[in-house]
Amino acid sequence: MKRWSAIKRIIHTLCIVSLLSITSLAISPNSSNDELIALDDKSEEFYNNQAESVTLYNLLIDSFSENSELNANVDDLSINSNSYPEYFGGAYIDDNTGGLVILSTQITNEIYDEIRSFTNDNALVEIAPCEISYNDIMDTIDELTNDLNYYKSHDIIIETIADDIINGCINVYIADLTTEKTNFITERVQSNFIKFYESENLSDDSGTSLGGGYYIVNSTKSTFSTLSFAATLGTTEGYVVSGHGGSIGDTFTYSGTSIGTVTASAYRDGSTADAAFVKANSNFSPDCVLSNNGTVLSGYTSSNIPVNLTIWLLGASSSLQQGTITSTNVTVSNGTISMNNLCAASYSSQAGDSGGPVLLYEGNLNGSKYTIMGTHKGSNSSSAFFSTYANIVNELGVACMKW
Repeated sequence: MKRWSAIKRIIHTLCIVSLLSITSLAISPNSSNDELIALDDKSEEFYNNQAESVTLYNLLIDSFSENSELNANVDDLSINSNSYPEYFGGAYIDDNTGGLVILSTQITNEIYDEIRSFTNDNALVEIAPCEISYNDIMDTIDELTNDLNYYKSHDIIIETIADDIINGCINVYIADLTTEKTNFITERVQSNFIKFYESENLSDDSGTSLGGGYYIVNSTKSTFSTLSFAATLGTTEGYVVSGHGGSIGDTFTYSGTSIGTVTASAYRDGSTADAAFVKANSNFSPDCVLSNNGTVLSGYTSSNIPVNLTIWLLGASSSLQQGTITSTNVTVSNGTISMNNLCAASYSSQAGDSGGPVLLYEGNLNGSKYTIMGTHKGSNSSSAFFSTYANIVNELGVACMKW
C-alpha cells in the first residue's frame, strides 16, 4: 500500500463522513480549507515509521504463509491452518517510535534470523520475548466463541471476548460475574491465560433523536447514526452504514431528504461485519470526499492489523476521535446476535457514532488522505469496537469509492 508522508496537523472541525457530491441537494462542508491541527505530541517521523511498520507486518504474515513448510521444521514447531509458526506471539506498534515489535515464545538464532529475513532486516523491527503463542490465543478465542450458546444454556452470558497481544492473554467479560462461572469456563477450556471481568454494558451507539451535526436518520425506525463511506455493490452505487442501525427495506435520510434504501445487510448471528448497504437514489451522488474535505485513498483489505496502531473515528456525535487498536480478534454478543472477528480500540464514542468510519491517516497530498480501516459498531466503558473493512468487503461484497 502506497503511504503518503504523514504530517503533524489534522482536521478538527465538526465532522461526519458525508462522502457525498451534490446533485439536487447542496451539503456544505464545515470549512472550505483542509486545515490541520495537532492531535497529539507524536512527530512526523512517528507516523512515517508507523506506516512502514504496517507494511512490514503484512510482509511478515505473508512470509509465514509462503514459508509454512520451512517454519514447520524450525525446532519442530508446527504451523496451524492460519500459517503462523508456533513461536509467533503477535506484534504491535511501539508507542514511542512507531516501529514494529514482534513477539516470540523462543528467540533462537534460527528464529531471529528468520524474522529478520521476513522483514527485510529493517531497523524498525524489534524482536521481544513472550510466553503465549498467537495460535493459542486465536484458537482459544475460537473455542470460546463457538461455545457461546453452550455457556448461555448454563446461565453464563459472555458479552465480549478479546485478544490482548501485548499482555499475552484473552479478556472475557461476563454478565453477573461469579467465581463459579469462571471456574466452569476454565475447566472446559483448560487455559491459564484468560482474564475475567464483569460485563460493562455494551452500547451499539445508535440514537433515538436527531442532534447537531451531520447525522443520517433511519426514517423507518426513527433512529440516527453516522454514514460510513460511499461504496459500490457490483455496479450499484450507494453507502455503507451500520448493520444494527438499518435492516433491509429501511430508508435513510440526510437533513430530511432520502439518500436511499437498505438492500443488503451483514448484521446476523455469526457475522464478522456489523454493516449494511444503502442503494443510493437520485437525490445524492456518492463520492469519496469526506465532510472535512479529506479524501478516501483506499480501503484496508488485508486482515493483518498490528495492535497499537494509531487510528481515528469520525462520528456524528463525537466528531474526530483518536485512539489505538487494542485487540484484533474480538467477539461481541448481546445474547442473541454474536459478532465475531471485530477490532477493539481506545477512541471515545457516544450515541449517534455507530457506523462512523474508522480511519488511518495517510498524510497530505493536496489535502488529507485516509485509508478506511472499518466501521464503528459500539462501545462499553473500556473499549470501542469496529468491523474491519476487509470483513465488510467479504460479508457484503462492497468496495469503497476512492481517490
